[in-house]
Amino acid sequence: MQSAKSGRNSVLPPRTPQGDRIASRHAGEGGHAAVRRLRTLTAGAAVSGIDAGRLVQTAQGLLAGLAGMASAVVLLVLVLYGMSLDAVAFRRTLTRLTATRPHLVTALRQFARDTCRYLVVCTLFGLVVAALDTVALALLGVPLPLLWGLLSFITNYIPNVGFLIGPAPPAVLALLDSGVATMAGMVVESQAMLARE
Repeated sequence: MQSAKSGRNSVLPPRTPQGDRIASRHAGEGGHAAVRRLRTLTAGAAVSGIDAGRLVQTAQGLLAGLAGMASAVVLLVLVLYGMSLDAVAFRRTLTRLTATRPHLVTALRQFARDTCRYLVVCTLFGLVVAALDTVALALLGVPLPLLWGLLSFITNYIPNVGFLIGPAPPAVLALLDSGVATMAGMVVESQAMLARE
Protein backbone atom coordinates (compact mmCIF):
# COMPACT_ATOMS: atom_id res chain seq x y z
CA MET A 1 0.00 0.00 0.00
CA GLN A 2 2.81 2.36 0.87
CA SER A 3 4.60 1.74 -2.48
CA ALA A 4 1.41 2.48 -4.42
CA LYS A 5 1.01 5.73 -2.52
CA SER A 6 4.61 6.79 -3.12
CA GLY A 7 4.32 5.82 -6.82
CA ARG A 8 1.19 7.96 -7.12
CA ASN A 9 2.90 10.89 -5.44
CA SER A 10 5.83 10.74 -7.86
CA VAL A 11 3.43 11.13 -10.80
CA LEU A 12 1.49 14.07 -9.39
CA PRO A 13 2.98 17.56 -9.62
CA PRO A 14 4.27 19.08 -6.38
CA ARG A 15 1.88 21.15 -4.28
CA THR A 16 2.15 24.89 -4.67
CA PRO A 17 1.02 27.69 -2.35
CA GLN A 18 -1.31 28.97 -5.07
CA GLY A 19 -2.98 25.57 -5.33
CA ASP A 20 -3.35 25.35 -1.52
CA ARG A 21 -5.04 28.82 -1.44
CA ILE A 22 -7.50 27.83 -4.17
CA ALA A 23 -8.30 24.53 -2.47
CA SER A 24 -8.90 26.16 0.93
CA ARG A 25 -11.00 28.97 -0.63
CA HIS A 26 -13.29 26.49 -2.42
CA ALA A 27 -13.38 23.77 0.24
CA GLY A 28 -16.94 24.69 1.17
CA GLU A 29 -18.16 24.06 -2.42
CA GLY A 30 -17.47 20.35 -2.17
CA GLY A 31 -14.12 20.67 -3.87
CA HIS A 32 -15.51 20.37 -7.42
CA ALA A 33 -14.93 24.02 -8.27
CA ALA A 34 -11.43 23.80 -6.82
CA VAL A 35 -10.64 20.80 -8.97
CA ARG A 36 -11.94 22.61 -12.07
CA ARG A 37 -9.88 25.70 -11.18
CA LEU A 38 -6.73 23.59 -10.64
CA ARG A 39 -7.27 21.84 -13.98
CA THR A 40 -7.62 25.23 -15.68
CA LEU A 41 -4.42 26.47 -14.05
CA THR A 42 -2.56 23.28 -14.99
CA ALA A 43 -3.78 23.46 -18.61
CA GLY A 44 -2.82 27.14 -18.74
CA ALA A 45 0.66 26.35 -17.47
CA ALA A 46 1.04 23.57 -20.04
CA VAL A 47 -0.06 25.82 -22.89
CA SER A 48 2.17 28.67 -21.76
CA GLY A 49 5.17 26.30 -21.84
CA ILE A 50 4.75 25.65 -25.59
CA ASP A 51 7.05 27.64 -27.84
CA ALA A 52 4.84 28.74 -30.74
CA GLY A 53 7.78 29.52 -33.01
CA ARG A 54 9.25 26.08 -32.55
CA LEU A 55 5.86 24.45 -33.08
CA VAL A 56 5.33 26.37 -36.33
CA GLN A 57 8.86 25.52 -37.48
CA THR A 58 8.29 21.81 -36.81
CA ALA A 59 4.94 21.86 -38.60
CA GLN A 60 6.47 23.72 -41.52
CA GLY A 61 9.26 21.15 -41.86
CA LEU A 62 6.76 18.30 -41.70
CA LEU A 63 4.49 19.88 -44.30
CA ALA A 64 7.44 20.63 -46.60
CA GLY A 65 8.55 17.01 -46.40
CA LEU A 66 5.04 15.76 -47.12
CA ALA A 67 4.69 18.17 -50.06
CA GLY A 68 8.02 17.02 -51.50
CA MET A 69 7.05 13.39 -51.17
CA ALA A 70 3.63 14.02 -52.72
CA SER A 71 5.15 15.84 -55.67
CA ALA A 72 7.63 13.00 -56.24
CA VAL A 73 4.80 10.46 -56.20
CA VAL A 74 2.75 12.54 -58.66
CA LEU A 75 5.75 12.87 -60.98
CA LEU A 76 6.40 9.14 -60.84
CA VAL A 77 2.75 8.31 -61.59
CA LEU A 78 2.71 10.74 -64.54
CA VAL A 79 5.94 9.32 -65.97
CA LEU A 80 4.63 5.76 -65.65
CA TYR A 81 1.35 6.80 -67.26
CA GLY A 82 3.19 8.44 -70.16
CA MET A 83 5.37 5.38 -70.64
CA SER A 84 2.34 3.10 -70.66
CA LEU A 85 0.66 5.27 -73.31
CA ASP A 86 3.81 5.23 -75.40
CA ALA A 87 4.22 1.46 -75.05
CA VAL A 88 0.95 0.76 -76.86
CA ALA A 89 1.84 3.05 -79.77
CA PHE A 90 5.39 1.65 -79.96
CA ARG A 91 4.11 -1.91 -80.13
CA ARG A 92 1.79 -0.98 -83.04
CA THR A 93 4.65 0.78 -84.82
CA LEU A 94 6.87 -2.29 -84.46
CA THR A 95 4.12 -4.50 -85.85
CA ARG A 96 3.76 -2.23 -88.91
CA LEU A 97 7.53 -2.08 -89.43
CA THR A 98 7.95 -5.86 -89.36
CA ALA A 99 7.09 -6.16 -93.06
CA THR A 100 9.36 -3.37 -94.30
CA ARG A 101 12.30 -3.43 -91.84
CA PRO A 102 12.45 -6.81 -90.11
CA HIS A 103 16.11 -6.43 -89.01
CA LEU A 104 15.36 -3.20 -87.15
CA VAL A 105 12.39 -4.77 -85.37
CA THR A 106 14.46 -7.82 -84.42
CA ALA A 107 17.27 -5.60 -83.12
CA LEU A 108 14.89 -3.45 -81.04
CA ARG A 109 13.18 -6.50 -79.54
CA GLN A 110 16.56 -8.08 -78.72
CA PHE A 111 17.67 -4.80 -77.13
CA ALA A 112 14.51 -4.74 -74.97
CA ARG A 113 15.06 -8.37 -73.87
CA ASP A 114 18.73 -7.74 -73.07
CA THR A 115 17.89 -4.59 -71.11
CA CYS A 116 15.30 -6.45 -69.04
CA ARG A 117 17.78 -9.25 -68.40
CA TYR A 118 20.45 -6.72 -67.37
CA LEU A 119 18.07 -5.06 -64.92
CA VAL A 120 17.03 -8.40 -63.41
CA VAL A 121 20.67 -9.49 -62.97
CA CYS A 122 21.64 -6.10 -61.51
CA THR A 123 18.71 -6.23 -59.10
CA LEU A 124 19.47 -9.74 -57.86
CA PHE A 125 23.20 -9.10 -57.60
CA GLY A 126 22.54 -5.72 -55.95
CA LEU A 127 20.32 -7.33 -53.32
CA VAL A 128 23.02 -9.86 -52.44
CA VAL A 129 25.78 -7.23 -52.33
CA ALA A 130 23.62 -4.83 -50.31
CA ALA A 131 22.75 -7.53 -47.77
CA LEU A 132 26.40 -8.56 -47.37
CA ASP A 133 27.53 -4.92 -47.17
CA THR A 134 24.92 -4.14 -44.53
CA VAL A 135 25.96 -7.10 -42.38
CA ALA A 136 29.68 -6.32 -42.78
CA LEU A 137 29.20 -2.64 -41.96
CA ALA A 138 27.11 -3.50 -38.91
CA LEU A 139 29.81 -5.91 -37.71
CA LEU A 140 32.48 -3.26 -38.26
CA GLY A 141 30.43 -0.75 -36.25
CA VAL A 142 30.02 1.78 -39.07
CA PRO A 143 27.05 4.06 -38.32
CA LEU A 144 23.89 3.70 -40.46
CA PRO A 145 24.65 0.33 -42.09
CA LEU A 146 21.14 0.06 -43.61
CA LEU A 147 21.57 3.39 -45.40
CA TRP A 148 24.92 2.33 -46.85
CA GLY A 149 23.47 -1.03 -47.89
CA LEU A 150 20.70 0.82 -49.74
CA LEU A 151 23.30 3.07 -51.39
CA SER A 152 25.26 -0.01 -52.42
CA PHE A 153 22.11 -1.49 -53.96
CA ILE A 154 21.30 1.69 -55.90
CA THR A 155 24.84 2.32 -57.17
CA ASN A 156 25.01 -1.26 -58.40
CA TYR A 157 22.91 -0.14 -61.39
CA ILE A 158 25.66 2.26 -62.53
CA PRO A 159 27.82 0.37 -65.03
CA ASN A 160 31.60 0.23 -64.52
CA VAL A 161 31.90 2.73 -61.63
CA GLY A 162 28.93 1.95 -59.37
CA PHE A 163 30.99 -0.48 -57.31
CA LEU A 164 33.48 2.34 -56.62
CA ILE A 165 30.86 4.97 -55.74
CA GLY A 166 28.90 2.80 -53.28
CA PRO A 167 31.65 2.08 -50.70
CA ALA A 168 33.18 5.59 -50.72
CA PRO A 169 30.79 7.38 -48.28
CA PRO A 170 30.74 4.60 -45.65
CA ALA A 171 34.54 4.34 -45.89
CA VAL A 172 34.91 8.06 -45.17
CA LEU A 173 32.39 7.80 -42.33
CA ALA A 174 34.23 4.77 -40.92
CA LEU A 175 37.47 6.77 -40.97
CA LEU A 176 35.91 9.77 -39.23
CA ASP A 177 33.88 7.77 -36.73
CA SER A 178 36.08 4.81 -35.81
CA GLY A 179 39.51 5.38 -37.27
CA VAL A 180 41.80 3.90 -39.88
CA ALA A 181 41.37 0.28 -38.78
CA THR A 182 37.62 0.29 -39.40
CA MET A 183 38.08 2.05 -42.72
CA ALA A 184 40.67 -0.52 -43.73
CA GLY A 185 38.25 -3.30 -42.78
CA MET A 186 35.59 -1.63 -44.89
CA VAL A 187 37.92 -1.34 -47.89
CA VAL A 188 38.92 -5.01 -47.53
CA GLU A 189 35.23 -5.97 -47.40
CA SER A 190 34.43 -3.99 -50.55
CA GLN A 191 37.43 -5.52 -52.35
CA ALA A 192 36.18 -8.97 -51.35
CA MET A 193 32.85 -8.08 -52.94
CA LEU A 194 34.64 -7.02 -56.11
CA ALA A 195 36.55 -10.29 -56.21
CA ARG A 196 33.23 -12.18 -56.07
CA GLU A 197 31.97 -10.34 -59.14
